[in-house]
Amino acid sequence: VEARGYTKLDPQHHAEISLPVSGSVKSIKIIEGDYVKKGQTLATIVSLELNEKLFEKSKLEEERDVAQAKITYLQKDYDRQLALSKENINAKKVLEKVASDLAVERAIVKSANNQISLLNSTLGILGNTSSPNIPIKASISGYVSEIACRMGATIQPGQSLFTIVDNSEMHLDLMVFEKDLPKIEIGQEVRFEITNQPGKMLNGKVYNIGK
Repeated sequence: VEARGYTKLDPQHHAEISLPVSGSVKSIKIIEGDYVKKGQTLATIVSLELNEKLFEKSKLEEERDVAQAKITYLQKDYDRQLALSKENINAKKVLEKVASDLAVERAIVKSANNQISLLNSTLGILGNTSSPNIPIKASISGYVSEIACRMGATIQPGQSLFTIVDNSEMHLDLMVFEKDLPKIEIGQEVRFEITNQPGKMLNGKVYNIGK
């Protein structure tokens, strides 16, 4: 069976490196074609936005703690007012006011915790650093195929800065005619050549047949 196709990488072996914050490139430690290991520092950026996020997190934690302290006080007051209302000593509207204040403070705590959780997700990607100098690390091991930033350049959140490919896991996607499908099976040996190395035969095996 003769077939044509192309080389391809699975998504987990092809990585685009970016950051969730803006900043400017301070240093670049690699060049295109370099082999890098997972976790290796590729570059360093300076980010004032990181300081803003750290300050925002600190303010949210303070707001949450104040609201939590109010909840503790209001809960005791609510329990007291509830006991008094059962004896018809206290007006019902006083109890409702305390219950309303308690609900407001609980909503503040819930909102602050949600926002802090989102900030922690961002800061976790950056390694929970408190320094404005952020190292950009390789998410997989492989070869640097593209560098999309320059020294001193301003970068935006989510902007692709580096591309890394792990060619050790490359495979072939081959297209065969429908009439030849019955002749194809898992484990079958494949001999092939690639366009930039004509005449050099390589060997492989069929490991998957598309549905």
